[in-house]
Amino acid sequence: MQKHINNRITHLFLAIATLLIHFSPSLSARSKTLDLKLGESIDIHGAETSYNHDTGIATAKGDAHISCGNTQLYAEQAEYHVSSGDVYIEGNVSIYQGELVHKGDAAIYNINTGEIKADELRSGLAPMFYKTGNLESEIQELDKISMHSSIITTHDSANPNYQIKAKEVKIVGLNGPKEKRRIIFNNMTVYAGKVPVFWLPYLSQPLDAEQSYQFLPGYKNSWGTFLLNKYGMMIGDKTLATYHLDFRSSRGIAGGLDLKAQKYKNNENFGQFKSYYANDQDSSLTHNNRTRDEHIEPNRYRVNLQHRIKFDNQENSKFYLDIDINKTSDQYFYEDFFPEEFRLNPQPDNILNLQKIFPNAVASLWSRFQTNEFYQTDTRLPELALDVVTRSIGKTGVFYSGEISGGIYEQKLSAKEREEILQGNGISHNLLNEPENLFESLRSRNKHDSEFTRIDTYHQLSMPQQLFGWLNVTPRTGIRGTSYSRINGTDQNDTRKAIHAGLDASFKLTRDYNDLGLSRLGLTKLRHTVEPFMHYSFVAADELNSDIGKIDHLVSSTKLRPIDLSEFTATDEINDWSIIRSGISQQFLTYRDGKAHNWMTLKSYMEHYIDDPEFDRDFSNLYNEITFTPLPWFSISHEIGIPLFAEDPFDYTESNTRITLMPTDQLEFSIAHRFLQDHPILEDSDLLDFRAYYRIGDRWGLSARQRYEFDDGTLEFQQYSLHYDLNSWTAGIGALVADHRSTEDEFGLVFTLTLKDFPSLSVPVGITPSH
Repeated sequence: MQKHINNRITHLFLAIATLLIHFSPSLSARSKTLDLKLGESIDIHGAETSYNHDTGIATAKGDAHISCGNTQLYAEQAEYHVSSGDVYIEGNVSIYQGELVHKGDAAIYNINTGEIKADELRSGLAPMFYKTGNLESEIQELDKISMHSSIITTHDSANPNYQIKAKEVKIVGLNGPKEKRRIIFNNMTVYAGKVPVFWLPYLSQPLDAEQSYQFLPGYKNSWGTFLLNKYGMMIGDKTLATYHLDFRSSRGIAGGLDLKAQKYKNNENFGQFKSYYANDQDSSLTHNNRTRDEHIEPNRYRVNLQHRIKFDNQENSKFYLDIDINKTSDQYFYEDFFPEEFRLNPQPDNILNLQKIFPNAVASLWSRFQTNEFYQTDTRLPELALDVVTRSIGKTGVFYSGEISGGIYEQKLSAKEREEILQGNGISHNLLNEPENLFESLRSRNKHDSEFTRIDTYHQLSMPQQLFGWLNVTPRTGIRGTSYSRINGTDQNDTRKAIHAGLDASFKLTRDYNDLGLSRLGLTKLRHTVEPFMHYSFVAADELNSDIGKIDHLVSSTKLRPIDLSEFTATDEINDWSIIRSGISQQFLTYRDGKAHNWMTLKSYMEHYIDDPEFDRDFSNLYNEITFTPLPWFSISHEIGIPLFAEDPFDYTESNTRITLMPTDQLEFSIAHRFLQDHPILEDSDLLDFRAYYRIGDRWGLSARQRYEFDDGTLEFQQYSLHYDLNSWTAGIGALVADHRSTEDEFGLVFTLTLKDFPSLSVPVGITPSH
């Protein structure tokens, strides 16, 4: 309707102009450096302009400039045809539409439809460059352009090393935020130089997204030759769909569908659905290429849903339901098909959590349930909890915090563990007597079903204060009560109370150093802060009936346990203790680019056991934690625990170190080392992880990774890659070898090709063959 009104207004002004020219002898049909204004939407400028009222054609020659609303046309000469709305421009043509600039030798622009026709029209929208013979744009908002018979590339060269040819291309959302811009191809072919590489019938992709069409070819001895494919497209404006179609010569064809809500695009925990199915041709083959003893059905799959439902429709919701569902066909699926996911989360949970956040408390109703019977699971069906945040009691200087929870809890064994018990090879309910010592307890726990109803509550008072103007002291006291009922399906009940008292004390010493002049170490000024500290914790707890299976229990660790009872999560395994944790914390603070920079931190601490809750110890290891970042290209982190006063069997040593260094512009590497010796439960380890990248000139690069276990002399993992920069592309070829000791070595070969600047066709430069 608006277009028709504009056309009528334009025709009215043209009619008036025609009458004035026809009846006034003072006006001529041609003039020098005359500007013609034909209606409110058309301005014509040029060194020489004219208008022929018989034909309805306005002409401009020499530096012609025609303004049509949001569109500006520049050329050596131009003609505007009133009847059709076409503007013919020729010679050094430039068309400006918002942030878009179109270049060509000649073009036809229609002021009514916004369509541009040309034999060849060149333009760009960072980081893309394109040329087309036909272009349409939204004339009012300039929010969308459509092109026909187009060629697109991101290689800024007269002879690009790759290009995309498409029958039709649409770019939408130009006036909106960049994350909402999208490009749509119909009947597209990708060329490497002049050679066609692949073809797609349709592709829709946000311009800023990293996912879309991706392919990863290679070889892995447990997969054989493989080709992994992803094809991403938008469903509406809110959902990104990724289709998988994969081929593994030893496994067969597999595929699936992933959905990702764009409002959760930066949060991997919510707003996603994943599905994958494989008709496995050899399910007896393990990930490390050995034969599996147990039978696995060939129909293998996964279904995952992570989502958050907000009931108050606020971005930072305070009332929501979290859904985390993970169903899989067997316990080896992730290990066989998605090894990277298996490494990060080998046994995904199944949880529903309804949470309400109040100004001074958090309430939750949540459930954990056993969806996959081949995983051992401690279920909550359900658990209701209320946590009250620390808050002051009037103006007394005393602070209160508390929590209460209750639910139905059960330790459910896996199907394999149940079968072992039935066959007499496991631990049954008749063998649930307390082990002779805690070592045996840590080794044998979780080998039986256990269930009970439990209510647990803890309340604490604290009073932080400063004495003498420098000594920070916080006494605290609390009480914890736990009630158990229906233990292991019987009428047996039990209760336990635990009393807690503690004292925290610390003070700080600070000294400033000016004009150090150590620029090579990144030091000009320095503030050194020293903070000695001491935490004392006392707990007196009742003993529970030994028939209660401990669900929330202690796990083997080389780290110190929490000694604040409010932070102690092993609810079913609280014992008497009296512990002093003391140490000293140091911070070296300097200034970098006008901001405070943590140059180095050093923390040393240990525990003295007046009453040890786990073993018969007097002292823990002495722990030291160091972080050192003197320069942007050099950093060290180091943690070490040494048995300074500990005695056998607790005189174990642990060390974890990581060094990151970039000594030149061409070389960067990192070294990580883990050392564990003489731990009473965990295995010894002396593991070195080395990673390096070396840039050879402007185009070539080498990367390598090795992981070596000195304890048994095994080079566990090797990975080597060669990279080559092809301007718009990065090509890479790499090989990996993994030594699984008693089984056959795993090896693989991967070729990658990454389009660096065009997100719709990104292929990852990576060597690990996992989605």
